[in-house]
Amino acid sequence: MELAEFQSESNNTNQKFVFYTRKSPQSLASYHNVSEFTGVFNWTMTYRRDSDIPLLYGRIAPEELSFLSPEDVLLSPIVAWMASDCNTTSQRELYVKELKNYIEVDVYGECGNLTCDGPQCYDILLRNYKFYLSFENSLCPDYVTDTFFTMMDRDVVPVVYGGADYTQFAPIHSYIDARQFKPEELATYLKFLDANDTLYGEYFWWKDHYQVTSSEENMWRNSFCDLC
Repeated sequence: MELAEFQSESNNTNQKFVFYTRKSPQSLASYHNVSEFTGVFNWTMTYRRDSDIPLLYGRIAPEELSFLSPEDVLLSPIVAWMASDCNTTSQRELYVKELKNYIEVDVYGECGNLTCDGPQCYDILLRNYKFYLSFENSLCPDYVTDTFFTMMDRDVVPVVYGGADYTQFAPIHSYIDARQFKPEELATYLKFLDANDTLYGEYFWWKDHYQVTSSEENMWRNSFCDLC
């Protein structure tokens, strides 16, 4: 449908149009001028929390469940990162490059020299790491993708780098915000936690009280139920 025809259809009061996207504006800019659609849509359905229908990549909700206690967590001293986009608007790759000057970081995928394939890749990798770099490719409000929730559902501490207020998505002291540190400072802090099992284990305090839901099925079910 051409834009003019679409705009004409949007004037039909019996028809509702929903602007849907899972991508950040920075990602969309390369192939869409979103401003052309101003006034066309009735509702929004995106990753942002202020959307009419929030389409969140994951949720962390209070619930009494049985998780590993901190003393049961396998502790090992290496940082891991998996990425395929190595030239991002967030410039996360530059942060990682500098971070590697101060602490060992194993990089998997197109941005590194290590590989890991298959649906169980995260489980296999994270048996050997204490920290995972959950770095977003765009620094946009509320843009928190599935990688963060995947890591939160495992026994590893996510180190986040994004434009969101992560306190709105996860319990306090359950992740480390890289944007609060210079790379050298972050490396020093991670080494400090690595040397202190008790302090590292405190990042898992929330596991007995919250449940992570991050599957595609849950994402669609929650959002489309809201839409209906």
